[in-house]
Amino acid sequence: MPWSDFIRALKREFASKITQSVERVLKRIIDYNGSENVAPKEFNNFLRAFGPLAKSIDNVKELYKAPWWHGFLSSEEASRLLEEKPSGTFLVRFVSQFFPLPLSLLITLRVL
Repeated sequence: MPWSDFIRALKREFASKITQSVERVLKRIIDYNGSENVAPKEFNNFLRAFGPLAKSIDNVKELYKAPWWHGFLSSEEASRLLEEKPSGTFLVRFVSQFFPLPLSLLITLRVL
């Protein structure tokens, strides 16, 4: 299904919850390869990670509000963010080389 049709249908269902920033996050998660299409497998992975559908948008929003969550970051970006932080500081991010596996996350921890 084309991304534009998918997001239009999702907006009909969750009209007030899908802002432009939420739409960008959803596109990055669901259409991670930039194909402008949503395959059933990709949507299933999204639901497995953030579902059920009725709560999925709220679950994504909650995750992105968390101070430890940093979305899609390279290992270099994660290291840079932790450079001057005290031991025990961590962040959680998607690991792009393992995506689209549901909950493909990496915890990066600064240890002295």
